[in-house]
Amino acid sequence: MNLKKVFFGEKMPDKDDPKYKKRYEKEVEAGRKTARALKLDTLTYSFQGWAMKHSKAFFFGVLMLIAFIILVSLFRLATATKIPTSTTNAVEMQERRLHETKKFKAYEMQQRHRKSKQLDFEAFRALDSE
Repeated sequence: MNLKKVFFGEKMPDKDDPKYKKRYEKEVEAGRKTARALKLDTLTYSFQGWAMKHSKAFFFGVLMLIAFIILVSLFRLATATKIPTSTTNAVEMQERRLHETKKFKAYEMQQRHRKSKQLDFEAFRALDSE
């Protein structure tokens, strides 16, 4: 393959170009056949007819769709960029959760009891050494 074709590609073929005319007609016919099989052509015609009859309602509907899409985008942008009020790390979060449970309260009381025993023992030792 030629490097020029790789980087710049080929010239876009015209629908009336005899080189591509047969291929173009074949692709258009395949598209029409698929649209007829899926009943997309009748759906499109009926929708276009309704839009032509009720042009103001169609215009209003299009504007409401655009406004809805913009509002959803702004909402997602706001929720995605919300800055947390306080920065906490994982250890602080786990400790906060532990404080909320009863287990931590029992653990805290146990630690206080151990500290008081240790202080009593150290005080007794200090008195004993004197």
